Amino acid sequence: MRNSTFIGILAIVVIAPIVAFAVWSMLYEVSDFFNPCITWGTGSANVTLNPAAGGPCATSAGAVSQTIPQAVTMLVLVQGGILFAAFLGAFGMIRNHSKITLVAAIVLLAESIPLVFDGWFIFTILPAGFFLWVNRTKQVEAQSPRNKPSIEI
Repeated sequence: MRNSTFIGILAIVVIAPIVAFAVWSMLYEVSDFFNPCITWGTGSANVTLNPAAGGPCATSAGAVSQTIPQAVTMLVLVQGGILFAAFLGAFGMIRNHSKITLVAAIVLLAESIPLVFDGWFIFTILPAGFFLWVNRTKQVEAQSPRNKPSIEI
């Protein structure tokens, strides 16, 4: 029981940075949806932004090549996938379900791909490796001879 509690706390500590990143980036992106100074769906065309003097966008205006539905899709796939895998991994470790922990590790490894160019992939690779390590350790412990019941005659 004590070892399980330690592993559960360690799982939460390991996933905390990526959960914080996912929540922060999600809130940052969602706030742009309601920003009147952001122009969505400009593509790769040259866009000239002319903020009106004295208007709400007088000091800053921006353009994003994605459309809002594309941004929502990316939020669901990347940040949503990270949050899903992090909580799934923590649940699998706390409840001692190795298959759930394995699925969480695979999802986090897949989520590392879009983050590789930003350098944020390290925050998904570390928990994925941790989940794989814990999963493998529990499998080895289950197969060890000292965990098998002995029959005394």
